[in-house]
Amino acid sequence: MKRTTYILILLAISLISLIVWRLFYSNPAISNITLALFSSGLFAFFIEFGFHIADRRRFSYMKGKWERTHFFNRNGQSYDNGYKDESTEYSSRVIKEISLTYHEDGEYHGKVFYDEGPAEFIIYLNKSNPLSGSGTYQYLETKSQKKTADIGYFDFIVDLSKNKIHISHENKLPSGTAKGTEIWQRT
Repeated sequence: MKRTTYILILLAISLISLIVWRLFYSNPAISNITLALFSSGLFAFFIEFGFHIADRRRFSYMKGKWERTHFFNRNGQSYDNGYKDESTEYSSRVIKEISLTYHEDGEYHGKVFYDEGPAEFIIYLNKSNPLSGSGTYQYLETKSQKKTADIGYFDFIVDLSKNKIHISHENKLPSGTAKGTEIWQRT
């Protein structure tokens, strides 16, 4: 369950306990139990809310709009340095904008566009080093309309200014031949 769900459940328990306490105020046994439930629920609510705030401060820095500024690809071919710079060609062929949505606990969802088609991804920040992480992507639809899923991996490193993300992508299914790197810049 997500942390926000815990927070809402604890708040509901506290409020219900407060209402029951008010209704049975004249009965000391019920009154003491409901007052204890209310205070412990409220205490747990503040602890969970504190964890929620700390999570947002530590891990939500990547949310928002990004733009692909560089794209290097190796699609089963060999080049001088292993990767062909397709940044200029790519910027005229596909949508460069990427939107990262923060969920919780270092998890981001987004959508990115490639020559083959749009792909959705889920990436996770590394808990011990939140400037790095990994995830998976899957094409929603492809130009070639392959019958098998087109899925791969993302690995990434965020620069210290937190304004650039250096992505390494590698296709796993169906062919596993496409590899590349990208740079996403905050807009």
